[in-house]
Amino acid sequence: MKKTIVIFFLLVLMSLSLSAQQESRGVKFIHGTLDEAFAASKEAGKPLFVDIWATWCGPCKRLGNEIFPQEKVGDFFNDHFVCYKLQTDPKDSVARKQAEAFCDKHFVNVLPTLLWFDTNGELLHYAMGFHTADAMIQEGKNAIDPEKQSAKFIKKWKAGDRSAQTGMVYYSIFNQDKAEFDEWYKNLSLEERTDSAMAMFMLMVANVPPTSTTAEFIADRWYEYANVSLKDRWLSFVRNNYIMQLNAAKDPAEIDKVYNHWHDKYDFEFVDYYKNYQLLMRAFGDTRYKDAEQIINVINDGSKETFYLFRLPFDLMDLEKKGKIKAKDCPKNLEHLFASAFPLIEAEDSGMGCRTLFSYYTFIRDKKKAEYWADQTMKRLKKNKSFDEIVINGQAELIKSLMKEYFHK
Repeated sequence: MKKTIVIFFLLVLMSLSLSAQQESRGVKFIHGTLDEAFAASKEAGKPLFVDIWATWCGPCKRLGNEIFPQEKVGDFFNDHFVCYKLQTDPKDSVARKQAEAFCDKHFVNVLPTLLWFDTNGELLHYAMGFHTADAMIQEGKNAIDPEKQSAKFIKKWKAGDRSAQTGMVYYSIFNQDKAEFDEWYKNLSLEERTDSAMAMFMLMVANVPPTSTTAEFIADRWYEYANVSLKDRWLSFVRNNYIMQLNAAKDPAEIDKVYNHWHDKYDFEFVDYYKNYQLLMRAFGDTRYKDAEQIINVINDGSKETFYLFRLPFDLMDLEKKGKIKAKDCPKNLEHLFASAFPLIEAEDSGMGCRTLFSYYTFIRDKKKAEYWADQTMKRLKKNKSFDEIVINGQAELIKSLMKEYFHK
């Protein structure tokens, strides 16, 4: 018995020792407040590196679990920077407000976001998203290279440089002035606008308002983009801008105005479908619109777009938050719709169909059924081998967040 206990404690000590060795080889993050981190940077005479993350963010966790513990990343970052982690969703309300204020100040819209500051607290460099070990080290090198720092491009922009590269860096960091952004993008050449880096910037980073000149500029030149690269992504961009314009409409007359503009000017198959979808979706809680039961026919007629049945609860949640419908007015119509569509949703074995039913019952505040479909969602997601751990964890966090928001659980 004593021998067994000794072996057990030896294994525990070995495990703790291995964990400590891995931590010592990786990036060493200091603890404390942001102010203390900036003070430590100044005292050490090294730039401050800030990793901005959240508990729900899959790529953030990958950086923390896979990249920062690596020896070569630790060697470079520990030699050149004071390193600090800023959590955006801490339980402490004061810490959360401080994190939100810091993120607002530095235009943090994507997680993870990686920031570097000089010893005086001035921004040196800015990067977003998951990075491999080598890419992370390269970003660190860029942060200490005056020719590659984001700060250089900010200065160039303010001095009048409107090149594609300068604009991408500038607008990746700062909120866009709508007119200024429109003018910059319009004056880029076709080659610059369809370059792969620019395409990903526009599709993934830029905040293009649906009624902006840029959004219409892209819709007008759709075939130019489609013939070069990322055809499906650009079509989705154009379609989503149309949907956003419909969502922003205040009443049926405004919906018709948006529809007439797109119908007269463009030849997209989705224009009629999404107008009807918008009208019928709003009918769940507003008598100014058509009978909500007709949405079933719209879904059937638009067979190419049936996946929008799965986003319907989320659209309804959004409309409720904007004050355009009331959940208490919706259950009867929703019960009819989902009773008709239930076989389609339940047969969808990836787990997303179950998540749709979870979202629907959450929206109408049926806690018991929401909990049941939340459980079914996670079981099917874990069973489906096409989803990795990041996707599964992301869905778990989404379910947890909605349960907390709607049921205070």
